[in-house]
Formats: sequence, structure tokens, C-alpha cells
Amino acid sequence: MTKSLARAVITPLTTALFAVAAITGAMLFFHLGSGLVHTAHEWISLAFVLAALGHVLRNAKPILHYAKQKQALVAFGTGCAVSLALIALTANAGHGGDPGSVFRTLSQAKLEAVAPALGLTAEDAAAVLRSDGYEILEGQTLDEIGAKAGRNGRDVIMTLARPRHT
Repeated sequence: MTKSLARAVITPLTTALFAVAAITGAMLFFHLGSGLVHTAHEWISLAFVLAALGHVLRNAKPILHYAKQKQALVAFGTGCAVSLALIALTANAGHGGDPGSVFRTLSQAKLEAVAPALGLTAEDAAAVLRSDGYEILEGQTLDEIGAKAGRNGRDVIMTLARPRHT
């Protein structure tokens, strides 16, 4: 396949498969559709992975250049850590996970335990929260930190997960 043909085919194919996988994924999340949607989502997602792999191979040089930047490595590491945490926290035998349970579980955890999953040290997490108006005492859970500010643990998580410029 020539470079121009690869660009003309791989990028639109990747985009289309991503869109369909995103739509069917949202349908599954909101319990819309039937078993057909689930099966279609799995197969389309596999096709998306292959198309994305082709896209990565086609654009390997700029991607490798980008991957050498600290921000890209932090974003990659954070994405992997949060994904693994979501998988671990929502896993239950034979049933789909509930993302709300992730927030409830993290909200009941101490800041020192949650910070590394978000790519932060406990000290950096406390500094981020203080800069957003939270009062932090050592050993508090995210729910306790949020309650003191008239917010909740989910708000604390979202504050910590917000992109920061370094």
C-alpha cells in the first residue's frame, strides 16, 4: 500500500471505527440495545484496534518524538493507572462494573492512597487541592476533604484529575 493510499484509508477508517465503537460503548454503558450491540461493539472495537495500530505504524516517527516528552509520559502513565484502577474497582464476577462504585470507593480512601493512581505524590495532590480552596489535614478521606469545603469526594477526584500545565 502506498503512503498516500495508506493515509487516505487508515485515518478515515480509524476515525469511523472509533465513532462506532464510542457510540456502541455508550449504548452499553446506558443499557440501550441488546446482545447484538454487545457483540457488534466487541468486533468493531477489535477492528478499531487494528486500524489504530496501522495509524500508529504509519505515524511512528512523530509518535515516538512526542512520546519522549515528559507530559506525554505522565499522560500515558496516568491513563494506564486510572484504567487499571477502574478495572480493579469495578470488577465483579460475571457482571458489568458500575463507574459510580469507583468514585464511592475512591472517595472513602485517604488522599495518600489515591494520589499515586492519579500520577501525583500525596504532597502534590494536597497542593493542587489547597490551590482550589480545599483545606487538607493528614489522614483525611476524599469525602472528608470535600465535606469541609461543602463539596463531595467526587469533586475532589475531579479536581485532582484535571489536566495541569507543568
